Amino acid sequence: MAKKSSKMYESCITFLRRSVMPDAAKDKAAAEQEKKDQKEKREHERKVRREERKKRADANGRSSGQPKPDGPASAIHSRPRRPSRVDSKNSSATSIMPEPLLAVKNGPRDSKSAKREADLSEKALFTDSARTMRRILKADAVAIVNIDEYQLFIRRSGGSEADPRKKIKTDTKESIIASFLQGKPWPADVDPVVHYVPRTAQPGVNVLGTDSASGPCAFHFDTRGTEETLSDFIETWLKTRHFWWDREDAEDDLARRIMNLMPNEAQTVLGTAFLTYDGKTRFAMFASWNRPPADFGDSQTIALPFAWIMGGCTMAALAIRKVGIVR
Repeated sequence: MAKKSSKMYESCITFLRRSVMPDAAKDKAAAEQEKKDQKEKREHERKVRREERKKRADANGRSSGQPKPDGPASAIHSRPRRPSRVDSKNSSATSIMPEPLLAVKNGPRDSKSAKREADLSEKALFTDSARTMRRILKADAVAIVNIDEYQLFIRRSGGSEADPRKKIKTDTKESIIASFLQGKPWPADVDPVVHYVPRTAQPGVNVLGTDSASGPCAFHFDTRGTEETLSDFIETWLKTRHFWWDREDAEDDLARRIMNLMPNEAQTVLGTAFLTYDGKTRFAMFASWNRPPADFGDSQTIALPFAWIMGGCTMAALAIRKVGIVR
């Protein structure tokens, strides 16, 4: 168990390292390539100058009928004009300047291009996160969906009419969420309420990244009622910390709806959401296995902590990338 946990930790740290270091690695590679190009350019220029001096000396020797004289005068006479430092710098700058690693926004078209590049970068990040999580948990399929269009509110149940003072609570939404993220239970007298507020005229669930052990992923997040199912899932996750779902619990309506979103072969699902301390929902992770809960060993008990670790690493990588872009 300890050896397995160590490898899982190592995989998480490796994912975080390669997620936040690609720009620095590209900068280093570009600098090394630029030095190499400059060196090759200088060697090529020296070779060209040597060949020109040799050709000029041979031509002078044939025209005079005398062997090539030695001495500084002939060297000066055969030496071609050296390009100025300004011309050399300008030519090298224009010929070996690397492509910009970050999109620069100078207008509407550049803004669209920058957004497209950012979307592709985040898509690759979430796909890598799903692949790493599937390998760590030895799951059959993993999906990460965007839930930032779901807004979280709190509704206090209050006290009885005989003692209205019980309705007064000093805990704010931020303090409740902070306590929840620290491992404390959700308050019994507060109900989480999640509303889906789409930003576009065409609502739908945005799948950020998927990975499957056997070919293309066959999740069903495009079915009708998925938005309501995810809202109920987030509320249940906050209220009762319900993470595990399976097809054997046919009497639970929410379990049935969640399993309908998974691949047809899935029998057990681990689902968890990730949000910030101010209550903004970010994304949800779903890992599915093609076997029932009875077939799981004791080692699967560590799946949930590492799902949290991978989610935290993914959120950290996104934050670090945004800071790098701002810089």
